[in-house]
Amino acid sequence: FWLKPASCPNKNRSTKNKQRRTPKVGVDVGQCITSPKLTSTAAPSSFALHSLHNMPGEEEEFYVRYYVGHKGKFGHEFLEFEFRPDGRLRYANNSNYKNDVMIRKEAHVTPAVMAELRKTIEDSEILKEDDENWPAPDRVGRQELEVVCGKEHISFTTSKIGSLADVQASKDKEGLRVFYYLVQDLKCFVFSLIGLHFRIKPV
Repeated sequence: FWLKPASCPNKNRSTKNKQRRTPKVGVDVGQCITSPKLTSTAAPSSFALHSLHNMPGEEEEFYVRYYVGHKGKFGHEFLEFEFRPDGRLRYANNSNYKNDVMIRKEAHVTPAVMAELRKTIEDSEILKEDDENWPAPDRVGRQELEVVCGKEHISFTTSKIGSLADVQASKDKEGLRVFYYLVQDLKCFVFSLIGLHFRIKPV
């Protein structure tokens, strides 16, 4: 699938309000994009980030990637999805419980869907937040959220959030609450799209 080792350490914090960095795409990453073969690695996996050079215009740049996962008795289990500027949705869900296999889906969504996704992210005001005081990833797991929206480029990394109690216990309650609710919205959004695209018996 389109997976590669996560290149940033646990303490790689937000790029908010800093000069936007163009993601580096190496030869191994390019091979991951063109081949469905899964790269074996001990580090958390993530989608091979696409190059942003060929986007039509800086104001039109829009890209979203989310990852949540952990390593336990059943190996590396994770959920990951991304939306590319051309409307391509890529989704992966890996669970080794009872020898389950990885679920991999890919679909294209309309500009109206991308516009709604962008509105959801902008309305959440996540672009104003900073993950400096958020819990760092630990043995329980990690979450990653990357968003490119026009001239804004954020990249957040934190631990898994089990409930609002974890949010209340953090140093940045308001910022982490914004992240927590946005992630719930994004998951519902993606699950609905995957269900509509791949429903065995469409309504």
